[in-house]
Amino acid sequence: MGKRTYIKDKKLLNTTLKKDIKWTPTKIILAALGFLIPYGGFVYYSTSISMIFAGLLIAGPVIAGAIYGFIYFVNRDLF
Repeated sequence: MGKRTYIKDKKLLNTTLKKDIKWTPTKIILAALGFLIPYGGFVYYSTSISMIFAGLLIAGPVIAGAIYGFIYFVNRDLF
C-alpha cells in the first residue's frame, strides 16, 4: 500500500492567506487587553498583590497604546 495523497491538502499548502491582518493601533490595544486582563487577574489571584498594583500592570501598556494610537492618528496622513 502506498501513501495516500489528497489533492485538497496539496492545494492548502500552496495557497496564501485570503487577507493579511492590518495591525492598527485599535487592534493592538484590543489584543493587548485580551492578553493583559486575564494575565493581571492571574497575577492578582496567585500573588495576592494589591488591586492598585494589578491595575497599574494593566493600565501602563493601555496608556502607552493609547498614546501610540493618538500619534498614529495624527500622523497617518503624512506618510
